[in-house]
Amino acid sequence: MEKRKKPSITPETCQYLLANLGWSQSKIYTTFSISSKTVSAISKGEYNPKKAGPKPKFNQVHIDYVLEIAFLNPRMSSATMAQKFKAKFTQLTISATKVREIIKENGFRYLSCRKIQDLNSIQITLRYNFAFQYLDAFDADSEFWKILVFSDESRFCATSDAGAHCWRKTGDFRDDVCETHKKFPVSCMVWGAIGYNFKPDLIFIEDTLNSEGYINLLEQNQFLLNTGFCS
Repeated sequence: MEKRKKPSITPETCQYLLANLGWSQSKIYTTFSISSKTVSAISKGEYNPKKAGPKPKFNQVHIDYVLEIAFLNPRMSSATMAQKFKAKFTQLTISATKVREIIKENGFRYLSCRKIQDLNSIQITLRYNFAFQYLDAFDADSEFWKILVFSDESRFCATSDAGAHCWRKTGDFRDDVCETHKKFPVSCMVWGAIGYNFKPDLIFIEDTLNSEGYINLLEQNQFLLNTGFCS
């Protein structure tokens, strides 16, 4: 004998049977095609039917939003970006892995923030003056460039000096992806120089290198004097 199919019932009719006709919950879900959980929720006033409809597909609008987050918040983690995405597009979910994939495909890399020297106004002015003075009068065969020496020092320390990381593209120098740092921190440094057909050995510096220490360094290392670069 074929089993009879239960008739369907709307939430409004279920509510009417419970409130006006005194039907029990068990009588309703045994008589009609409705679950006991739904009947219980209707009786408590907690029933909230989900609207049926096609689930939205991931498209360029969503990709653009992920890239916008990365650009405006370069120091935000991919997991936090995924949560921010979910808060805006509630019907879609995205993993932190997918966020990283989208960002990397569009030229971003999770790197250390760029370090920008903290120069004072005098240092900036002197550098600009030097650059403008010799920029227009550049001559590769000039004796000036053959006696010019460029030097710099690099800091090394036992602890991590990586600083903060952020999502940034090549050539991006916005404040959000840069960190200023002092030119002369207290730490061990290595000094080196380079010039026209000239590259001396590296010199290890144990103390802070200020202007007086820099002059002493040149005086104590006669290789510059011997090559004719300093007199």
